[in-house]
This record gives sequence, structure tokens and C-alpha cells, in this order.
Amino acid sequence: MYKLSNLSNRDQNEMMQECDCEFLSELELLFREINQHRLPGYTAQTLPEH
Repeated sequence: MYKLSNLSNRDQNEMMQECDCEFLSELELLFREINQHRLPGYTAQTLPEH
């Protein structure tokens, strides 16, 4: 799983263009939700891989 926070903006943009847009928008919403709630110990880096 990509760690988005470790990538530069340019790298993120390139990755987004390569990714499935629908999947990426869902992923972006998930990250936004996590950042909003700021759940302790539950950040983008610690999401379990499925």
C-alpha cells in the first residue's frame, strides 16, 4: 500500500493519473475522514492491508 504522506505533490499527481480514478476518489474520501476524526493510532500509515 502506498504511503501518500511520504510522496511529494508531484509524485502524488503522477500516481493519481495512473490510478483508477473511481478507486482513488474513494481512497481520498477515506483519508479525509480519518484526518477529520483524528482517531488515535489510526492514521493513513497504520491502515490494515486488505
